[in-house]
Amino acid sequence: MTRRNRLLLLVAILAVAAAAAWALRPRPIMVETAAVTRGALEQTVSEDGMTRVRDRYVVSAPLAGRIERVQLEAGDRVKQGQVLCIIEAMKLMNEIECDYEGEIVAIYVDNAQPVQYGERLFALKVK
Repeated sequence: MTRRNRLLLLVAILAVAAAAAWALRPRPIMVETAAVTRGALEQTVSEDGMTRVRDRYVVSAPLAGRIERVQLEAGDRVKQGQVLCIIEAMKLMNEIECDYEGEIVAIYVDNAQPVQYGERLFALKVK
């Protein structure tokens, strides 16, 4: 290849590179600008609403074992300290007591069902 051909090839490669760089250059994007000032945030609510508070309490298994007895049903009222169920763990019967007074909303376990630590057993609607 002659010196002249090499020079023409180099000029062609530089021209293609320059055209590619020009075609792929980032173009400016038009945006709106405004001055920012510091001040207090003010917001008004023009509609009335009604609050519905639900105090739910979930009783979960304090240890892994097997549920021995569930004598309650959804809708039953329970007192503080009342036994909700019994969990058998390593041949020991552990009574699970209610910490609050309220109403049983849901029962998540059945009799003779194995449970893991932290698994939910009951949902209470606290009075």
